Amino acid sequence: MDAIELHNPGSAPANLGNWYLTDDRSVPQKFRILSGTTIPAGGFVVFTEKDFNSNPGVPPSLTLNSHGEEVYLYSADVAGNLTGYSDGFSFAAAPNGVTFGRYTTSTGEIQYPAQVQNTLGTTNTGPRVGPVVINEIRYHPAPGDEEFIELKNISSSPVKLYDVAIPTNTWKFEGVDFIFPPATEIPANGLLLVVGSDPASFRTRNNVPLGIPIFGPYSGVLQDGGEALRLERPDTPDTDTNGVIFVPYVAVDEVRYNDRAPWPTNAAGFGSSIERINPTAYGNDPINWRSSST
Repeated sequence: MDAIELHNPGSAPANLGNWYLTDDRSVPQKFRILSGTTIPAGGFVVFTEKDFNSNPGVPPSLTLNSHGEEVYLYSADVAGNLTGYSDGFSFAAAPNGVTFGRYTTSTGEIQYPAQVQNTLGTTNTGPRVGPVVINEIRYHPAPGDEEFIELKNISSSPVKLYDVAIPTNTWKFEGVDFIFPPATEIPANGLLLVVGSDPASFRTRNNVPLGIPIFGPYSGVLQDGGEALRLERPDTPDTDTNGVIFVPYVAVDEVRYNDRAPWPTNAAGFGSSIERINPTAYGNDPINWRSSST
């Protein structure tokens, strides 16, 4: 069942009576929270689709689309007038049963990654990591070197980079525009490279062991000034409102790197790559990255 959790991090109760929740920022006044609704200090309140979508399809019905959506909270007075405060986020496709939770990075940035567990009404368990992570990136190589992205399987089992039920639906990389070929997999605790040049030539020039698969070239480029890389897997196909079969893609791992501090700055054209310090820790945070010359 669709649900939205609100949290009061303050030291006093928060009165949310007459505020609004919406799935469309251009239509903020969709679901009006009942007058007198409060959240105790440090507490939570959860609204489900029985609350905000009690009459499906009847405006101003609020629905959360598993293919991607946005959800926002707006403050309002007793007359229903908006009073200026809002908070919320947009999210991409979500697998069934997985929640997105608020997370503050080491730089103070607010993100909403998928969570390890569904903990509606209690403290978040933290970002879901793996089973495959973006482990190393060389985005601004020195002259004569080449770009690459290294993936690591942090699990003790092989990971197939395709939908086992529909093998032609394979994983992909957003940011460099690369689709993995059918039958690709990463062995348990293994590595895989995706490169911007010919894989065989890359292996020879960089002395990459034969046991490490190399794929490419990707059609995009790694931006020198930073960009978002998003490793995605296909979820179960669905049918849209027009009867067209649609394959939603959900994030497995995402990193928005940068060439400025606190990201490692000596990776910006000086021959270094950036590598994940702890592969099993959350990766979309500069605190978990360092420069590497290998």
